[in-house]
Amino acid sequence: MLRLFVRLELFDMDQAAGMRTWPHSGFHVHTAVWIPEGDRAFATRLARYCGRNPVALERLTYDGAATVVTYRSDKFEGPTAGTETADPLACPRSHGTMRILAFITQAAVIGQILAHLRTRAAVDPGTLGTERHTPSDG
Repeated sequence: MLRLFVRLELFDMDQAAGMRTWPHSGFHVHTAVWIPEGDRAFATRLARYCGRNPVALERLTYDGAATVVTYRSDKFEGPTAGTETADPLACPRSHGTMRILAFITQAAVIGQILAHLRTRAAVDPGTLGTERHTPSDG
């Protein structure tokens, strides 16, 4: 797909090369939006939108004293306008405090963990996210 986008000049070679380094599981096809034939500007905007990061890091701030993360929207009105503040260590299920046990930075280890989660989800998708947590173990 990326070679096609480069050939159609929707991305340049550097953008496509950067995207090839992203860890991802593949493509999702959403067919509700169709590109009118010959509307190159719309096709370019859509391709760039699809290739963007889901969270803009420049709109994320961390307050170490309060131990909260705040995300500031670039919208001034609508459902995604404003800011959202979250405690990154608050368990969304039990509302207890989670502890950081380790930071995993090795790509191979991260890949193995994600592969395990994908396999587990494929075997029994109803079990993911249903584990019991106590406030002390997050």
